Amino acid sequence: MDLTNKRILIAAQYAAPYGGNFLRSIQNLSDRLKADYNCAVAFVFPYKAFDYTWCREFAECHDVRYVDWQQHLKKQCRKIVDAFVPDIVYTHFEGFDLPMYQACRRLAKPVYNVWHMHDWLSYHPNLIKNMYMRLCLFRHYGLPALMGGVNLSLLAVCEHEVAFVKRYRLGKRLKTDVLPNGIDMTRLEKHDASATNRIYTFGAFGGRNTQKRVDLIMHAAKGLADKGYDFNVIVTCGSDTRDVVNDIFGTEVPPYMTLVPQASEINSFYSDIDCFISSSSHETFSYAVAEATITGLPVIQSDIVGTKWNAGNPSVTEFKSGDIFELSAAMEKMLVADKDELRASCEATRHHNLEFLSLDRWSEGVIQHFKSL
Repeated sequence: MDLTNKRILIAAQYAAPYGGNFLRSIQNLSDRLKADYNCAVAFVFPYKAFDYTWCREFAECHDVRYVDWQQHLKKQCRKIVDAFVPDIVYTHFEGFDLPMYQACRRLAKPVYNVWHMHDWLSYHPNLIKNMYMRLCLFRHYGLPALMGGVNLSLLAVCEHEVAFVKRYRLGKRLKTDVLPNGIDMTRLEKHDASATNRIYTFGAFGGRNTQKRVDLIMHAAKGLADKGYDFNVIVTCGSDTRDVVNDIFGTEVPPYMTLVPQASEINSFYSDIDCFISSSSHETFSYAVAEATITGLPVIQSDIVGTKWNAGNPSVTEFKSGDIFELSAAMEKMLVADKDELRASCEATRHHNLEFLSLDRWSEGVIQHFKSL
């Protein structure tokens, strides 16, 4: 598709308190589409987003429309599509996918729908909920294959999402591209952890432990402490992190283990550690891993699909997901590593990821997907 003078509608089920990387990403894309192809670009958000400063400021210099999620969503989407008459509708976070798709089928001209998948998909262990989830996934990704009419393609953050929904396509071919997220580099400060004289410090972000698996780090740390190594571990408190600590250590938390509150200011956290650990059982894209490499830290990460994009970098050590012994060996490797060699490998990783994770690279990936429609 020639994008010159095309009309592109970007609809996102996004109403977080902060605009963050997502807002900066779609803003960068909009700027590129307008500057390079003279596109008309409009945005759609839930009304809830208007409660936040980022959205009101964004709307001052962009064409933004809103929908009330509590009202008739399909009707609201139809009104927006009828008024804007897009050539491409680009949706994020699933909620707008079907309503926009169905609205576009009413137009006399063909409209390309691009669904950008962000969320990790998995089945619920409860049988009834599992069956209902499969029905919903078929309705979302299978029925459009049978409806025909409007062109549809997928962008995904990682391979997992593409593979997960493929079975619901009933053998119908669907254009899909995998595009890791871009990040806003301007808010990240570079640190040289190897230049400090503090006790070597590992860091990790807590969350729901079924996903983040910080228990693995604590068990691995116990083994290293028993070997006589001197180090610290800093973990931010997630929803059940303190419970995990209590289950593993009881009432006597060892001096090398420190829990800190989660905070929006991440540079101070990265400056306090010498190595970042991502022990997650699943991710679609780990912003924390990306940020750590840009700040100049070495990374230990589980070998999951959501961090594979980072696995080949020289300052990255992978371990088998869920394997305490491999994680312990990776941590031990960091404790005895040569500082000069580690500094050089961190700089090489940072240099690569500054380009690979840039917002311009991400926008170009979306644009190339649009062009291939």
